[in-house]
Amino acid sequence: MNVGGRCFETTLPTLRRYPSSWLASQFSGSPRAPFIFDDSGRVFLDRDGEAFSYVLEYLRSPDTWILPSDTYLKEKVFNELRHLEIPLPETYTLVYTKTDVVNRFPTSTTFWSYGNGVDAIQFSISKKAYLMAVGLYGGSNEAEIKIYRGTVVLSHIPRTPCNQKVTIFYFVQPVELERGEDYVVVCKVSGGTTSYGSNGRELVVVGDMHVRFSTIEPSKVCSGYSNNGTSCGSGQIPQLIFGVTL
Repeated sequence: MNVGGRCFETTLPTLRRYPSSWLASQFSGSPRAPFIFDDSGRVFLDRDGEAFSYVLEYLRSPDTWILPSDTYLKEKVFNELRHLEIPLPETYTLVYTKTDVVNRFPTSTTFWSYGNGVDAIQFSISKKAYLMAVGLYGGSNEAEIKIYRGTVVLSHIPRTPCNQKVTIFYFVQPVELERGEDYVVVCKVSGGTTSYGSNGRELVVVGDMHVRFSTIEPSKVCSGYSNNGTSCGSGQIPQLIFGVTL
């Protein structure tokens, strides 16, 4: 197969290792998208060939898989895993003992249409934890996500497609968070119609962890934190996924 100009040889069982993934469905007799072929008759995927080489090694040997040391390349590899709907390796979650999913909104509404908007929400937690991922309402859109502590960017997920009602964006490395500190998740969404949450809760309790949400201060709106009128009560960031210790 040809991925972004790089050619690979592998087996069907390798490509089908994770049956629910997009990649497995393409090579299991029920493709979700039409096949494209290059001039030599190889299946062509218009993706990043360098990043895909690491994805293929993960499919071949998930227990001994080694990520690249370069941070930017790591981000590209995790983007490919997300795009191909391949589950993240279990070793990614070894820094904590359980995962808590915090849902802000009891209800959601569809067809909120705007382009290039920036949504943001401020939050604090009652115990030390690791932010693994952010859930974002999507559709036929793309999103870029950052997490701030003050003006410092702690982690960044580059522009990635949102192809589900709620798309889960994983950080390349879990972001270590301290209790009682204020953090801000910022999402820039480009594209058309999406869903958005309403009746957002200021306090969500999961297990023994309290997560308190608040609207961004007006003074921070000018710095690019938010420009689409969202608040604690409504917005496009329905989920935060934490790793916590017992």
